[in-house]
Amino acid sequence: KEDSAGAGFRRGGFGYDKKIKTLVDARLISNADRSVLSCYGAYGGKASGSYSVSVLSRNGQETKYPGMCDTVLVPSEDSIRIVTTGGGGWGDPLKREIDKVIYDLQCGLISEKAAKEQYGVSVQLKGRKWIADVDKTIRLRKNMLKLNTKPPMFDRGKEFEKLKEKGKIKYPANWKDPD
Repeated sequence: KEDSAGAGFRRGGFGYDKKIKTLVDARLISNADRSVLSCYGAYGGKASGSYSVSVLSRNGQETKYPGMCDTVLVPSEDSIRIVTTGGGGWGDPLKREIDKVIYDLQCGLISEKAAKEQYGVSVQLKGRKWIADVDKTIRLRKNMLKLNTKPPMFDRGKEFEKLKEKGKIKYPANWKDPD
């Protein structure tokens, strides 16, 4: 799935977006991890996208369910949509080789927006080929590096940060968080 991997000097692996059409009435059983918390990014890398599961009705309505569920009845001809988590990235995404970013963009693994905002690569589409503007990329990365503070050891993702802000993260006694 596009943009599901955590950005990094070595990006994470990508999740998939799969739709399964039911031929008869069925029951959805999902016992997936990582539906709230993403896979962590490390050493400047970013967290990945998270897992989700939903049912798409014949009329196009999508209903999302928790990653752990076993009571969902799915009528015949509806579809189950499963989006898996990607892997977390490792290292600073601004240091990823430009040709690797272009390759991922050309393959549809990352979006034009991610190429620019996550990896600092300025691109343009010429025909059906993505091309990097190296001079603009150097300037963009230089400006982005000025804004960067020291990255945390782990990027635990947006949902972790929301839980932390609400005081819902409890550390064990004597635990010192490296971030």
